Amino acid sequence: MQAGYSGAAYLRALPDVGELLSAAAAGSGPQVNFPVAIETTGTYTVWVRAMAADGGSDSLHIGLDGQVVETSDNLTGFAPNEWDWSRLTLDSGNATLSLGSSGAYTLGLFMREDGIRVDKLLLITDTNYIPTGLGPAESQQQTVTATTPLTVVPCSGVVFPCKGALAGVPPCHFRQPGAYLDTFTYDCHGRINSHSRVINGRTTTMTVNEFDQLDRPVSKAYNFVGWTAASWVEKRPVSIAKAVVIIQP
Repeated sequence: MQAGYSGAAYLRALPDVGELLSAAAAGSGPQVNFPVAIETTGTYTVWVRAMAADGGSDSLHIGLDGQVVETSDNLTGFAPNEWDWSRLTLDSGNATLSLGSSGAYTLGLFMREDGIRVDKLLLITDTNYIPTGLGPAESQQQTVTATTPLTVVPCSGVVFPCKGALAGVPPCHFRQPGAYLDTFTYDCHGRINSHSRVINGRTTTMTVNEFDQLDRPVSKAYNFVGWTAASWVEKRPVSIAKAVVIIQP
């Protein structure tokens, strides 16, 4: 391990035997991806804090959403055996990424030459900013919580009638006195979207209006015919958590 990196560890492309991948071939080679959320659109300068072992291990590629980007490929300019910041490309320009819309992206670090060590990536819209030392603090990871129900797809479905306590598919698992008839209806995803039970001339119907991303019922509507209660709706919100990195300009 080389001292002087900023966090708990750094990345290194191994085995350091002189391998070189062009931008066109880098997608099939070693890569590390980072989910990021962009709040401010524009052109970002790409800075990388890295260390080269020698002149044969001092370059890499940067890309978005699984593809190397032409304006940020062949990033080089790292001194041997010391941590250094660079935005220089082999085209003698500065590495940039054009982010025309806010939202989620996947920032990719692709190997060009094996052996290079990488400590930090920095995206910034300020073209006059030049990082030194360890550079700015790491962007804070945030958790985004949202309720994302999936609406049942209308279709004819499949109906399974059940009679008695154990007959039919799926099993009639309710235990109530009296003769009854259960009917289960499935939607196009194979999920039970309704269940009807007739017992002693009275009908109870449960309909699932929404499912979450794990196919769990989120909203159910109950209707009673021949009972005291008329109907009610049960709503159970479900939170889907996803960690993202916020890049500030």
